[in-house]
Amino acid sequence: MPQVIEIGLDAKKFVDAKLSEPFSVVTRLAGGLGRSKVQRIYGFVRTREGDLGEQLIANGLARIHGTTAAPPGGAPRRTPTIALL
Repeated sequence: MPQVIEIGLDAKKFVDAKLSEPFSVVTRLAGGLGRSKVQRIYGFVRTREGDLGEQLIANGLARIHGTTAAPPGGAPRRTPTIALL
């Protein structure tokens, strides 16, 4: 449990630093995972270095959790959603 809390605090510091600079948020409506037919709103946060979710994953602060919403730019591919560790 202490390790999970430590990673969470590291992720918070990382996000705080990234969002202290200019960033943008784009939202998409897409179906949820599993049996649910409910549409969900997904948010994509872009910083100067790129997608915040991808940065969290690359730094070991989050993991991929399913694929559903298309990223900004209208790309037809499905992109990973993340879950904080």
